[in-house]
Formats: sequence, C-alpha cells, structure tokens
Amino acid sequence: MAIAESNGTVRLKDAKEINHGLDLYESKDHFFPVNDIDFAEKQPWMATCANDTLVNMHDLNKGVIVRSFIGGH
Repeated sequence: MAIAESNGTVRLKDAKEINHGLDLYESKDHFFPVNDIDFAEKQPWMATCANDTLVNMHDLNKGVIVRSFIGGH
C-alpha cells in the first residue's frame, strides 16, 4: 500500500501490517504534498509527483530515485 503524506513523504507498507511493522520503502524527496503515485507494470519502479512540480522515478529494488523531472506535470 502506498501512503502519501502532506509533508511530501511517500511510504510503502505491507497492507496486512498497515498499523504495525516497518515501512517497506520511504522517500522524503518532495517539498510539498504528493498528488499522485503510480507503479510501472512488471518493473520495480514507482513515479511520484507533488505540488513542488517534481516528478520522481524511484527504483524500489535499489531504494533510490533514478531520475527527477522539474516541472514535469
């Protein structure tokens, strides 16, 4: 399950452990609220976009942002 917070944080959690346990992934790379989260089909990638006009591409296997687009949405 993907959770976007108003401070720009995105967290991925196991849906069975939503109220307990550790985050599977956490990103604090946006400066404003996140508007959308999308996952690539058959790839371990996630895209996030926020009011800061950034679109970030995350490699979930490596736990890093592989590319950022400014003014991308």
